[in-house]
Amino acid sequence: AVPYAVGDRWDLIAERFHIRHHERNGFSRPSDAIEVVTVRCETVGRPAMTWDDIPAAAPSGEPVRGSRKVLAASGETSARVYRRSALVPGTVVTGAAIIEEEEATTYVDTDDRLEVLDDGSLELTW
Repeated sequence: AVPYAVGDRWDLIAERFHIRHHERNGFSRPSDAIEVVTVRCETVGRPAMTWDDIPAAAPSGEPVRGSRKVLAASGETSARVYRRSALVPGTVVTGAAIIEEEEATTYVDTDDRLEVLDDGSLELTW
């Protein structure tokens, strides 16, 4: 990784790259072109809105969709399948369970506990 800051000139970044390349590989070729493949950045700021400004999604549908067999650490077991969009804050689910949503699937192992927090996030305790 080559450190950089807003406003750094490209020739300074290239110089840092060639120094780092030489340190890691024992050589550098300053006359060769550099290809930037990945850029990582960090930002610190305060958003204009708070969690309270974001409307809570209304639950939709029945929470339990059914069950399916899963292979847990303790062996094959039946896991209840929950619809994430139907879980409201305060809901507690004990494993084995599967929480399905469009973007993710969360598995709650046997003897584990999942709680839907006030902000809608899932807290998994094992």
